[in-house]
Amino acid sequence: MHNDAANNENVSQAAFRTWRYLVPTNTSVTTHLGFKLPQFFQQALDLINGDPGTRQEVISKLASEGGLQRIHELISQDMKSLPEPRQREVFSTQILPFFCSISHPSVLASAVLEQSVGTIFNFLFGIHGQRAIKLFDAIVSLLFSPIPDHGSSSLVGERQMTAVTAVLSKIVDVNGTAQVIEPFHPIVEALSHILEKPFASGQDMSMYQAKKHLRRVQQRLSLGRTMPHSQLATNADLFKPTFTVDRDPPGTLSNQGRRHDNDSQNICDIRIMPTSQEFQSSRMEYLPLNDPDQLHLPGLHGLLDRQFRLVREDTIGQLRDAVRHEFEHLRTEGPATQLLKQHRARVYTYYGVAVTDFAVDRWKGLEFAVGFEQPAIVRNLSPKERREWWEASKRLKGDSLVCLLDSESSVVFCSVSQQREARAPTHKKMGETLQSKLPLSESWNLYGDSDTAYVVLHLVNLDLSNVSQLFDWYLSGFKTGRRALVEFPGVLLPSFQPTLLALQGMIKTADLPFAELIAPTTASSPDLIELPAPAYTTKEGFRFDLRSVMSSGETSSLDESQAGALVDALSRGLALIQGPPGTGKSYTGVALIKVLLDSKAEADLGPIVCVCYTNHALDQLLEYLVDHQVTQIVRIGSRSKSEKLQSLNLRLVVQQMEPTKMEKHRRWELNNSLNDEEEEIRGLVARLTDVASWGTIKEHLRVHWPRQHNQLFGEEDEDGFKIVHHHPERIIEDWLRRCSKYSTLRRPRPLSQLQYSQLESMSASESRTLHQSWIFEVKNDLQQNLLIAYSSYEHRKTSLNQLQNELSLRCLQHANAKVLVCEEAGEVLEAHILTALLPSVEHAILIGDHLQLRPKIQNYDLSQESLRGAKYSLDTSLFERLVEPKLTNVKRLPFSTLSVQRRMHPSIAALVKDTLYLKLTDHPSVQTYLVVPGVSKRLFWLDHSEPETGLDPQQMTTISYTNDFELKMTAALVSHLVRQGVYKISDIAVLTPYLGQLRKLKKRLVGSFEIVINDLDLEELEREGEQVPQNSPTTPVSKTTLLQTLKVATVDNFQGNEAEVVVISLVRSNDQNRTGFLKTSNRINVLLSRAKHGMYILGNTKTYSTVPMWAKVISILEQGGHVGPSVCGENCPSAEMCQTCGSDRVKSMQVDFISFDVYKDIDLNEDPCIFPACGHTMTVSNMDGIMEMHDFYEFSPDGHITALKSSSEPFSAAAMKSCPNCRGSLRDIARYGRIVRRALLDESTKKFIVWANKEYVTLGRLLATEQDKLADSIEGAVVPSSPVPGSDISITGIRDQQIKLIRKLKYHGGYKVILGLRQAIRQYCAKAHQEEQTFQRVRSMVEAARQRLPTTGDFEFDSSVLQTRVVNHPSNPDEFRIYAGRDGFY
Repeated sequence: MHNDAANNENVSQAAFRTWRYLVPTNTSVTTHLGFKLPQFFQQALDLINGDPGTRQEVISKLASEGGLQRIHELISQDMKSLPEPRQREVFSTQILPFFCSISHPSVLASAVLEQSVGTIFNFLFGIHGQRAIKLFDAIVSLLFSPIPDHGSSSLVGERQMTAVTAVLSKIVDVNGTAQVIEPFHPIVEALSHILEKPFASGQDMSMYQAKKHLRRVQQRLSLGRTMPHSQLATNADLFKPTFTVDRDPPGTLSNQGRRHDNDSQNICDIRIMPTSQEFQSSRMEYLPLNDPDQLHLPGLHGLLDRQFRLVREDTIGQLRDAVRHEFEHLRTEGPATQLLKQHRARVYTYYGVAVTDFAVDRWKGLEFAVGFEQPAIVRNLSPKERREWWEASKRLKGDSLVCLLDSESSVVFCSVSQQREARAPTHKKMGETLQSKLPLSESWNLYGDSDTAYVVLHLVNLDLSNVSQLFDWYLSGFKTGRRALVEFPGVLLPSFQPTLLALQGMIKTADLPFAELIAPTTASSPDLIELPAPAYTTKEGFRFDLRSVMSSGETSSLDESQAGALVDALSRGLALIQGPPGTGKSYTGVALIKVLLDSKAEADLGPIVCVCYTNHALDQLLEYLVDHQVTQIVRIGSRSKSEKLQSLNLRLVVQQMEPTKMEKHRRWELNNSLNDEEEEIRGLVARLTDVASWGTIKEHLRVHWPRQHNQLFGEEDEDGFKIVHHHPERIIEDWLRRCSKYSTLRRPRPLSQLQYSQLESMSASESRTLHQSWIFEVKNDLQQNLLIAYSSYEHRKTSLNQLQNELSLRCLQHANAKVLVCEEAGEVLEAHILTALLPSVEHAILIGDHLQLRPKIQNYDLSQESLRGAKYSLDTSLFERLVEPKLTNVKRLPFSTLSVQRRMHPSIAALVKDTLYLKLTDHPSVQTYLVVPGVSKRLFWLDHSEPETGLDPQQMTTISYTNDFELKMTAALVSHLVRQGVYKISDIAVLTPYLGQLRKLKKRLVGSFEIVINDLDLEELEREGEQVPQNSPTTPVSKTTLLQTLKVATVDNFQGNEAEVVVISLVRSNDQNRTGFLKTSNRINVLLSRAKHGMYILGNTKTYSTVPMWAKVISILEQGGHVGPSVCGENCPSAEMCQTCGSDRVKSMQVDFISFDVYKDIDLNEDPCIFPACGHTMTVSNMDGIMEMHDFYEFSPDGHITALKSSSEPFSAAAMKSCPNCRGSLRDIARYGRIVRRALLDESTKKFIVWANKEYVTLGRLLATEQDKLADSIEGAVVPSSPVPGSDISITGIRDQQIKLIRKLKYHGGYKVILGLRQAIRQYCAKAHQEEQTFQRVRSMVEAARQRLPTTGDFEFDSSVLQTRVVNHPSNPDEFRIYAGRDGFY
């Protein structure tokens, strides 16, 4: 394949060399192609459709002087003067190929060709748009004119109209003045009229792209008509505020004027990071409401404006408050002890700040080292200890957001550069690192110096004023001014800056797919609306290939609701699928992607964009696709932990791609230029550190003040004698010393006079003033030169980055994607979905559940849960807004719902089915789950009233509650479940709503289990300053069997995950019944729907019953007997049995009869105690031995029960165990209940067998005797008379009827005894019937209980148990036999 590609490239290059001969190189002589012009443009189109390198060279040639001459030859033809057939020929063979070439998606998306494309479109536009107007006016006239015998224009096709409108749209985009040029309006109106007409020859083709391009042009021109003729207004200036409530609008729309220099009605003018004025402003920022009628912009513009402002406030707002407080501290020089408590954002502040060094990095740009005072806690530590402290603290990690500020209100935002390993903890002099060309991190680090820590930063935004400020701080060193370095832990610029920049770009273009559905401009009825099909599906004959979702023949691999959702999603341009917990959202999403991939070629879909909320979710989705033989996958983003996807990462894929010849040459040029400019910057910085040296000042005077230079450094005096300077470095110093000897009473002259005065006539103060002015001029000149050099450097670096992006775009086929699939859409911020909707998208599929977690935001006052934030509702996802709009005048879009859950046991699923998902059903597979061993129920709420511990003292700024009682119970329950030997620790998950409880759970459990905390919880813990090791390095070796991965997570970060058994610590328990986070049904829903086999909740029912959904859940649990104080089935001991606070009598009880240990000496975590009803406490190990548990259970080597033994012998009454102290029953101890009850059953069965055998023998003997008597009486028998005179005796019918007739005979007395014996035998059979036997009666009671409380699985007795059976004789139903044995139950 590689050879084929190389051959194709060679052929393409050969064709290009032939084509370029048609491009003139000497443009001073005009040459025309004439009849070769169609060939020229058609060959150009063919080459552009070929390999990327040739495409770039063709466009570059067209943008050259010779290429523009060929374009001029094309558009200068007077089309209207030509005959119509000739006009059509020119359009089809020249204009259309040219338009297709310059509007090719790969051309418009190329960063390398951006300048060339701009040149071509600017040329087409001409002076005041005259070229474009003339060309398009002729094209429109031609398209309107019908062909004879056709009745309509055959030129009006999808290809033609798409090319024409695409070129027109690009011309208007590139040339802003086109918006106010009136002749463009009739052209656009005519094109719109053409697109509205029916197509010729019965064509049924989609004009989606053409209409889309034209709508974009119409939007831009409509803006222009509202602009004043003297100037171009911004988009936001076109609309006036129409507030119906008293609100202060943004920017100049406010009656009070702008709040500060970063307040504007146009978000494009708002800088992402706050400005100094913004920090100091006391007025509230303008925050748009969630009601479109209350926005200052309508429709799509209003939506984008609202999202930008709220997302920015959510991230920047809290930082702004923190920095404002620090400004006040720097000005007042007061204590900062309350700093962390007076605003929400957690910050670390460092003082004594100075900029110490600079360097230029090829990828990061300008880097600089900043020194600050070491925290007091590490100053007396060794370098090794200081290093360990900094690494453990997680402070100043790579990419962390920080800002530098001073008491003069200057502020510069920066990011921490990724630190490399320093070769030695040495610290260079100012500028020395720049000269040595070493990375700054090899010279400056946090731990090398006991007094000063150093960190390497780079600027967030390229702003020359920021660079200038850095140079000022650099020159002033540590001694001048009060400065601070403020760190915002956990705040990463890439998490919000790209989104905000994208929103700014989108409001400029106003190009968003499905804009009329997402941001309607007109009020609508609340009824559902019909969603149009994806544009690409409207082509004649198009059909989706569904073979990938068919398991065999015509049988689908999807259930009915999944299949319905798939069909709906494929037939709607904007498709919404709600997936309740466990219904297979991801499975349905994968099925959709497979169908789309199978139809990709026919529909020309381009790449399918898959968006997920978390890296983990994206990895899962892509791994599933890989496992199902989907190979063409590229993963964007570097935070994947999947080994299977490593080779599919965009960065690695791009590295394997070959740059084009133009790209290689351009990269070589840029790297050479960057090398030169790096050397220039190094030299300027080196000079900047030496601005006061005599050599620097001498050179400055020579250039700018030659008269003063000659006075100091001249080689001749006034008399013409030659002056010899033995120590030229002392000349300026000697001059200042001489002037200091002169004393004068005159007032010092101003600098303007001194600059032209004799140097020797100056006083001490005058000479110092002049000398300082020279230094200031030198510094100012150097700074200006540095800014110019750095600006040029950044421009070339940006071009180099664009080259790299060009390869990425090519790898993604220029991202001309028509389909976007978003998983967990209910958890994704609307702004993130909007920015992911590329203009090319024709089909968006959002899969989520608005009843589960909402998007996570930082500022609670912007959320639906907050009373103040409900009017903003930033955490309302686009998915929720479309399927469940809160406003009455907004339409609800149709959506599909998956209805069969395959995760939870029915008893667990009922908690969400009966409260939220009334139509949700259970798949049969969940009926077969095994019971959870070691506990009495698979679903249980362990109710308690132990109070919460309030705010976690380790949390300085974040509200985080804990509950120590639940902490202990959770640890004990997890250990108990694992000890049953059925579930691995990786099958169990521990959930809690609070980060403080998570922290304590981690510390409590890490000694026994290997704890796994997901990435999101790790980030939150680290944001709070927590050191989070994945494993405990001191885990005891004796616990290796428990060292498996226990999942511990907060509720918010466990959505999309599941576990066989889930243990939940609710934490909150208070008299005020405050439930905190868990008052919303969304979180409750997620919490209750993670478990498959078993779920155990630890919490205070009284506290949580005040929440409506919790009240319903608790009611359901109480009705089923699933609420109580004991989850394991054992009765909890009374408080007096507490090992810590119990009486001396309790503590001194002997609980082990082998080692004679007393209660207070027992480690209950290692060897728990049991508490029978009789009151005699014993250790489990002691009682297990007495009960001979090893005779009935299989044990693992470490002492855990793993299974029942299959050949346990029956008990006898004498062998049945009891309390060794009082012989009391142990039936109330669940651990031994099976053995005790088995013993009772066996004893009852043996008693039954003894009775049955005794009765059987007695009856058998009587029967034999009566049979003998009956035989002996035959010879002397008298024939009885018939009851009916004159008739024979006939004994017929069933046996009971025969006996009845015998009783009616005159001489029936001879049968009295035997008939009585028969009755006795019948009574015996009834008593010995299997339904009356002990085991069968127990079975009947169990089955009755199972019917009252529905459960799953089959119930059968072990075939080895001792039972009695009564069978009938095979040939004689009245003959029976009794058998006693252990071979089954009958």
